[in-house]
Amino acid sequence: MPTALSPATTGCEALFSLLDLFKKFGEGYYLLTHFKCRKALQIFESIPTSQRETGWVLSQMGRAHFEQANYAEAARTFAKARAIAPLRVECMDIYSTSLWHLKHDVDLAFLSYELVDLDRLSPQTWCALGNSFSLQRDHSNAIKCFRRATQIDPMFAYAFTLEGHEHISNEEYDNAIHAFRKGIAVKKRHYNAWYGLGIVHQKLGKFDLAPQKASVYVLLGRMYGLAGEKGKAVENYTVALSLNPQVHVSLALSCLNIC
Repeated sequence: MPTALSPATTGCEALFSLLDLFKKFGEGYYLLTHFKCRKALQIFESIPTSQRETGWVLSQMGRAHFEQANYAEAARTFAKARAIAPLRVECMDIYSTSLWHLKHDVDLAFLSYELVDLDRLSPQTWCALGNSFSLQRDHSNAIKCFRRATQIDPMFAYAFTLEGHEHISNEEYDNAIHAFRKGIAVKKRHYNAWYGLGIVHQKLGKFDLAPQKASVYVLLGRMYGLAGEKGKAVENYTVALSLNPQVHVSLALSCLNIC
């Protein structure tokens, strides 16, 4: 005959199950913040459906798709998160940018309207509204919205970056540089702002500001090699050798690590 589990045993099993769940939350979030998006998605997808189909988890999965430039899947995931947690504003700025890339102007306008009605004091709301204006090529009003976002939260780096891109569209390159630098000052690892600065310098023809250190290209080569893109790895190693012929030892070590 089956024996009933004691309350202590049942309690321990429940506790271990809860700890495993939180471990997956933390591991997935850690991987996402380090831009290991595919691994993060694998972790989040391994979470039981009852906990995966929640606003927070789906928002993180949407971010992971977004970082991989899979904007269609990101938008679908964010829409699902919004249906489950309609009062949630976190990550709605990323959702709005996904819609911007997809040029879904009606969906973006509707999202902006709902967020304004929900929380006018959220920086995510103003980013969504700014993206809506941007898609309509109303860059001046978009800039006003992004500035409003940073007035509400001066530490919201993404709004500075979005503002910078609007200045680029208006060919206001000094203002763009200023906005991107503010974003970097707030968050040094905010790669979006660094990318924006690169675009500005490229448009201004300031190619002398491009990295001229062989070590940078060695690292790039190694990263491409680890990602399985051996052709791009060789290209970067070649540039590294042209900048510094003495870098062959570093190249050899990098090759050993990826081969």
